[in-house]
Amino acid sequence: MADPRKILELAREITDASQIICQFASANRPHLSFDSKDPDPADVSGPDSQAYHEARMTALEAVSQMSALLSGNTSTFVDAQLFSCCIRVARCSNVQTRSRSSLEGSISYEVNEGLAAMVGFSFEELYGYSYHITDALVKWGPSQEPNETGFNYAQDTEHRLYEWMPSTAGLTESMGDAVVVDVAGSVGHVSMPLSRRYPNLQFIVQDYESVCRQGEASLPAELRGRVRFQPKDMFQGYVLRILQAIVSTLKPGDRIVLNEQIMPEPGTASPKIEKLIRCV
Repeated sequence: MADPRKILELAREITDASQIICQFASANRPHLSFDSKDPDPADVSGPDSQAYHEARMTALEAVSQMSALLSGNTSTFVDAQLFSCCIRVARCSNVQTRSRSSLEGSISYEVNEGLAAMVGFSFEELYGYSYHITDALVKWGPSQEPNETGFNYAQDTEHRLYEWMPSTAGLTESMGDAVVVDVAGSVGHVSMPLSRRYPNLQFIVQDYESVCRQGEASLPAELRGRVRFQPKDMFQGYVLRILQAIVSTLKPGDRIVLNEQIMPEPGTASPKIEKLIRCV
């Protein structure tokens, strides 16, 4: 049985965090709901948004711990298995989110196309190839080559993932004045919103030629001239050579930003964050 003092402590954390969230919502009017047309709670911005996001994570962590304490180990394990199954079923039937419930108990759903695409690509493509990592190690050993991976083994191809994808139907459809080179920037999904927020910046998005064509085709007219696409094979010569070439052109004050995931020391992050990072 869970310690009653721990349950009350978690309940207080949830209450305190909820008050901060409600105060932020009242002042900034973000509409939090299951409707996919409303802003994602994780993307909400505005005055005091940092306090809102800290409270949101505190509430999520406390709710997760409360659920685990009251559910027990067996139930928590079963819930995780059911979640995995539900994700796969949701992909097969197209991902939907609950939008509203009536007093009579009926529930209406709407298709969340963005979530459906993410789930499909993650579970049917990227995660699926991880099942063949052992096969790739047996075949090629501890290779550093980008075309000797679980993906290559599964698809029986010498092409790298992002070379192979375009040929497969259905898979691809105040900082001052500076030029930002977005290496492996895909279709500009990061550079475009940043260019709107920081109008003094210029962006060069580098990726495979087929990906750059897609990015140019979807580039809004108001961003043309500030966001440019440059075909580049980021694996040609590997990342170290790319960085070495960039370093030789840097001037005093220039910076290189690496958008990578760094594992925190065990116990330094919240259990929820650490679990998410280590799962990825």
